[in-house]
Amino acid sequence: PFDGRSDREYNLTVENVSVFGQIDYDLADDIILTAGLRYSKDTKNINWVAFFSSDQQAERIPYAATESNLNVEAASIFNRFADDSIDYSDYAARLSLKKQFSDSTMGFVSWNRGIKGGNWTLSSGVSPERFRHEPEVLNSFEVGIKTELTKGTRLNATTYYYDYDDYQTFVAIPPGEVSPNPQIGNSDATAYGAELELISSLTDNVDMMLGLAFSHSEVEAIQAGASPVLNAQFPNAPSVSGNYLFRYYKELGENTVVFQFDGAYYGDQFLEVTNGPGTLQEAYNISNLSVTYETESWSFSVWSKNLFDERYKAYSLDLGALGATTYYAPSRTSAAVSSSHLPLPTS
Repeated sequence: PFDGRSDREYNLTVENVSVFGQIDYDLADDIILTAGLRYSKDTKNINWVAFFSSDQQAERIPYAATESNLNVEAASIFNRFADDSIDYSDYAARLSLKKQFSDSTMGFVSWNRGIKGGNWTLSSGVSPERFRHEPEVLNSFEVGIKTELTKGTRLNATTYYYDYDDYQTFVAIPPGEVSPNPQIGNSDATAYGAELELISSLTDNVDMMLGLAFSHSEVEAIQAGASPVLNAQFPNAPSVSGNYLFRYYKELGENTVVFQFDGAYYGDQFLEVTNGPGTLQEAYNISNLSVTYETESWSFSVWSKNLFDERYKAYSLDLGALGATTYYAPSRTSAAVSSSHLPLPTS
């Protein structure tokens, strides 16, 4: 075996041609049909070369140099990498039906088909036959309603179902590997849930916004490590989450002072699709507070983000037997900011 290091160099060229259009058609005075279609063609080519080098060998030797005993094993791997081009075309589409039930209530049902092109993942330690990942196709179905409950109070509600064909998964450890080697693969996946949003002007001086979301997701099989991960959850997809905002306005002569308290709650969630235990983030709440004084020409704000100094993970990468590497979000941050609203000079 060769005692040294390998380097990989590649050049990727991408061309895309797309044609799209959309129409809205009134089936009746209170029913609108929307239809959209997009045709997309991807042409991708990759030139990939790998080299050996070491302290004893100053010149870098290409893997393709099969005559060298030094490179026989590496060359056999390289020669299996024949899939160096992608010529792919597909379509995205939208079909929706909106009905105006009354002046204050509208309902809709929709189907959307989304596409994401395939590509290559050129990670050190991943064999060439596993470089390429396939295109992803999403069929999304939604049903919703938007209504004004009372003057100044609106309610939006939506349910959805997502069906993924070849959902693209990012993992750090390909099959059979021990050291971290980032790779993108494919797996079928589904998700469904519901979202509620309430927006209200409680008084002339007080606004409120409340949101609540429920979600369930499942990725069938993810190749990560020695064995696949089955029935995993989507990353960053808690089963329950919510957001809130309260804003109070007070006029002081010709000026205004605004108090705002807002934030979000997230239930337990995994931060990577492998659902490794080190990437679990337990439920947490983040709140923010701000006070702003505004005049016609300037404003002054004092604010505090992550008001209660919640400690939570912003990003985590599963490294298998090595555990996980994690980046934590900033702690409480406070500041005072002033800005001018003076108009720019004109010439």
